[in-house]
Amino acid sequence: MKRIVTLLVVIGLTAGVAFAATLEKFEEDVKAKGIEATVDEAVKAEIPTAEIMDTGLNLEGLNPQNLIKALYCAGIKGEEVRSVAAEYNVSEMIVEAGYEKSVAECLDKLEDPQPYTEAQQKGPSFSKRRRNGNPNASPYTPGS
Repeated sequence: MKRIVTLLVVIGLTAGVAFAATLEKFEEDVKAKGIEATVDEAVKAEIPTAEIMDTGLNLEGLNPQNLIKALYCAGIKGEEVRSVAAEYNVSEMIVEAGYEKSVAECLDKLEDPQPYTEAQQKGPSFSKRRRNGNPNASPYTPGS
């Protein structure tokens, strides 16, 4: 039992050190390559969105709107971006602005290009019948 616990601790420490090194590389890459390329690489390396958000928000001088845009452009689904942003107290206004910026700059890369679009068309209504195509005609007129 002692060996199993020791093995798990060693694996945990190794993974923690590797993850910390990746996040340090994240900061260096943002300075060298820019936020979009860095977030794209982090997503490809399967770093969780919450960790990218946490690291990005702690970077000095980084506009959160650009981080949101980079997440959308990297292919993260809108629902996930919004939930992680809410978890880190990023306002909905900043999320929407980042989304709009991503639509303008990288629409072809977006996972869901219309996350804020509501249904535009309503189904038929059976609450009021129309007689002879006249919308003002009463459906209860005698002799119809």
